Order: sequence, then C-alpha cells, then structure tokens
Amino acid sequence: MDWFNTTLSPTIILTLLLGLSTIKIVLLKKANGRLIRQLNETTSSFNLSQKQLATLQDKHATVEAFQKDLNKAELTAQLQKPRTNLQVSYGSSSAPEKYSYIHSLLQKGMSAEEIGSILAISTHEADQLVALSALAQAK
Repeated sequence: MDWFNTTLSPTIILTLLLGLSTIKIVLLKKANGRLIRQLNETTSSFNLSQKQLATLQDKHATVEAFQKDLNKAELTAQLQKPRTNLQVSYGSSSAPEKYSYIHSLLQKGMSAEEIGSILAISTHEADQLVALSALAQAK
C-alpha cells in the first residue's frame, strides 16, 4: 500500500483527471461538431423542402383555378346545349300542316281573308303568311 500512496500522489491523480477531462472535452467537441453539421444539413434540407412546397402550392393553385374555369366553361356549354338543340330543331322542323297549304291556295287565286277563314286563322296572320310565302317564292 505504500507503493500506492507514493506512486499515486495527488499531483499525479490531478494530472490524470485533467488528462481524462481533456480527452472527454475533445470527444464531446467532436460529437458536438458532428451534431452541428447534421443540424445544418437538416436545416438546409428543410429550407429546400419549404421552397419546393411553396412551388407546388403555387402550381396547385394555378391548376385549381384552371379547373374551376374549365368547370365553368363546361357548365356553360351544358346550359347552352338545350338552346342550340332548340335552334337546330326550329330550323329543321317543318311548319304546321295548315301553313303548307298557303302557297297552293294563293295559286288558286284566294285572298288572305279567304285563306284565313279556310285555315281558321286570323286575317292578320293570313296576311303575314301570304307575305312570307311571297318572299319564299322570290328566293
């Protein structure tokens, strides 16, 4: 035990503790440096992800606005479809049968009043139909 007391004097113990503390500090600084690098890389990655997210959100907003406009246009087209169908059907539909007799009755020399009484329409309507028939014949 004498050897222990004489060999490990307080100065030596203090020197050993100081050396071990220095080693521990160096190891902690290395670990701290590595953690700082990881934090910086993570922060950079996070910032890049935020920029990409903002870009994607802008693109999404643009696509969403375009989709809304497209939906409006489609709805407008669907709403106007019955109108165009009606316009086409008016153009292609034939007139009531009684109106098809106007021309032949005019060729027989009948007046608008006589045609009106035969077809059971007013004299005013008969006058208009006679005028339309004359226009149709002029073409």
